[in-house]
Amino acid sequence: MLAEPRVPKNAAGPNRPLNYTIVVGFGFAAGLGLAFLISQLNPVLIRASQLTALTSYPVLGAVSHLNKAHILKVKRTRLLVFLLSSSIITGMYGVLMGAEIMNINIYARIFS
Repeated sequence: MLAEPRVPKNAAGPNRPLNYTIVVGFGFAAGLGLAFLISQLNPVLIRASQLTALTSYPVLGAVSHLNKAHILKVKRTRLLVFLLSSSIITGMYGVLMGAEIMNINIYARIFS
């Protein structure tokens, strides 16, 4: 004998809030890991003594940065880009989590 088919009480599918959280966490961790790897592969020497220790040759002179205003502007711009992109990613995560908690089908609303 076969039992009659029944409609399940809960939909079968992945736990989307958990998936969203894992993806955002892995994304930020990968970004931090990549930034650390790049900083280790491309070191910046700050003092002349670091160059002497690295090459074992004496440093006879050093040139300082002359355009500090431009350097500060570039640093501020990079910080702004970082904060803006991080805010966009965090905002998208919040929107997706909110839609999932409130059972809003974003795909159906956009493409129907």
